[in-house]
Amino acid sequence: MALLLSLWWVNSQHPYDSHRPASWWADLIGISDASKGARTVTANMQELARRQFVRIDAGDPGMANTVTLLDDMGTGEPYVRPDGTTGSFFRVPEQLWTTGTIGKLSGPALAMYLMMLYYYRRPEAADPSGRQRIPPAPPVWFATKGFRDSHGLSEDTRLAGIRALEEAGVIDVDVISVDSSGATGHRRFRRQLLTLTPRFEPPLPSTAPGSRITLLPTS
Repeated sequence: MALLLSLWWVNSQHPYDSHRPASWWADLIGISDASKGARTVTANMQELARRQFVRIDAGDPGMANTVTLLDDMGTGEPYVRPDGTTGSFFRVPEQLWTTGTIGKLSGPALAMYLMMLYYYRRPEAADPSGRQRIPPAPPVWFATKGFRDSHGLSEDTRLAGIRALEEAGVIDVDVISVDSSGATGHRRFRRQLLTLTPRFEPPLPSTAPGSRITLLPTS
């Protein structure tokens, strides 16, 4: 997942390709062992090509292969970069890469982060200029019952992802006690309220998509 997200980020300008050695990609996604990292990236690139997310063209002798994005739904069609005005997309902030955070997050953490971005709802009263945001975005919470059926992820993945995101400073977690009707104060069970920290929130809608903003389809 980290490699595909990074390909969408790095290859975001036409013709949506790059010529980077496997070791470079390994360093970007936080694999410190250069030899192991290059092998891992090469294997994952081949898998992404098999699933038709990318096309790999062999480079000249001694040169890196060319990796070109294909349609983000895995159809094998040419890639069309979202313009943010049509279709249904959510935006991934560049801070995921510029802070090195992508290299620190596990698969479960990345999956839960993308879910947090998907469910993020900026209040209507937010200042579109970005100078002030009042009130803050409401927290997100995930019910244990039906989580796998709704999101295709296990409860272990949910818990591990939330824990890793909190440790990495990507989200803040507040725990409240609620009863079966959703009221507070009866201490029937605990609910985790999850809030993205400001630098990991999606860019403001008024921010035009640039070369370093990744947009992901929601369907």
